Amino acid sequence: MQSRVRFGIVVQTLFLVLLMCLPASAAHFSFDGNNVVLIDFSRKIFPIGLTLPPPPTAKTPTGKRAYKEFSDSGVLFMRTGIATQWDAAGIAVEKQYQDAAAKFGLFCQPWLRTLASTDSAATDAQLTTVVNTFKAHPGMGMWKGADEPQWGGVSSAITQHCYQVIKSLDSDHLVWIVQAPRNTAADMAPYNASVDITGIDIYPVSYPPGNHLVLAYPNKEISCVGEWTDLIVQASAGTKPIMMTLQIAFSGTNPPTKLLRFPTFEQQRFMAYYCIVHGARGLQYFGGTLAATLNTRDAPLGWNWTYWDNVLKRLFSEIGDKSVIQPVLVAPNSTLPITGNNGVEFVVREISANEFYIIACMKQGPTNLATNVTFTGIPTGYTQAKIMFEEPAVVNVQNNAFSHYFGPFDVHVYQFKK
Repeated sequence: MQSRVRFGIVVQTLFLVLLMCLPASAAHFSFDGNNVVLIDFSRKIFPIGLTLPPPPTAKTPTGKRAYKEFSDSGVLFMRTGIATQWDAAGIAVEKQYQDAAAKFGLFCQPWLRTLASTDSAATDAQLTTVVNTFKAHPGMGMWKGADEPQWGGVSSAITQHCYQVIKSLDSDHLVWIVQAPRNTAADMAPYNASVDITGIDIYPVSYPPGNHLVLAYPNKEISCVGEWTDLIVQASAGTKPIMMTLQIAFSGTNPPTKLLRFPTFEQQRFMAYYCIVHGARGLQYFGGTLAATLNTRDAPLGWNWTYWDNVLKRLFSEIGDKSVIQPVLVAPNSTLPITGNNGVEFVVREISANEFYIIACMKQGPTNLATNVTFTGIPTGYTQAKIMFEEPAVVNVQNNAFSHYFGPFDVHVYQFKK
């Protein structure tokens, strides 16, 4: 009897070892009726991505692997496609990034460059090679198509052709296109047939403010990110996940021709939540590798770890994949009849029959004075709300309402539990 038991244990152990040695398979990405991105049909995510990441072997100033730090902090995606050509050398570079990403639970977003913005038999053949090379890789996340195609003059017919080629070969991964903050929803609408996930890159923090925008655009404040989120939601007819791209730094803040300026934590926090209130289902952050913006400590490491430590890591502790409100970020918008006054903008998300959240933002006002906002329509049975990330702050509910002060660009996340 004992020998049979030992034999069974040996067989089971060998089976487990064999499973561990098998290559990991690619994840399947899709989205649901609320435009929430799904991994393997059931895991709901709020994608946080970085454009660009440091090299695969990069480390933090403390010696930790960079990709491990990103993953631990709630980042899921990295925009890759680093090489300028998708030849054999470019494919080899991408494989290094995807191998490293998979090791630490991250996913790559390879930019297809000219393969997504031109239309020819040679391009299709090369695109086919690239897609077939990486579609089964566990580090593959989503394909990035043409960059800012509407503003850049790439026709929707070409982007749609590229999309059809990709999807005919790879049904597991989404195609993502980022538009420029230019023109109208009607101008961008034809590209809706070319994407699974879309968005706009918008970088309003600079000297002078808003130099990323066209001169005629009236709102140069950081609240413009919500207006551009509205525009791309309208362009997509509300049928696609929206992933807005926000700034770490960009060409308009690059020394020596421009004055260096980074968003503060408060600015970055407002822009993130304001995009969410206006319909974003993911966020991308651009500019962590721009050499001219790196200090003497960070330059040899290839990434803006100073900004990461001071701003992004703190922000991602709130909205990253491992945050306590991750279930809120992937929940559908609630139909609870809650209202707010004095210009507050908010979204309500229900987690269960006994728990819901309000994410509320106040954009700039005519003065710098705080505004007393009253929310009404709070369901019966809730007497108090915790203000997330501001503990031990709370608000008390009386007669199905509560009041709270907001300054310009303030954000409050209220948790209601019976």
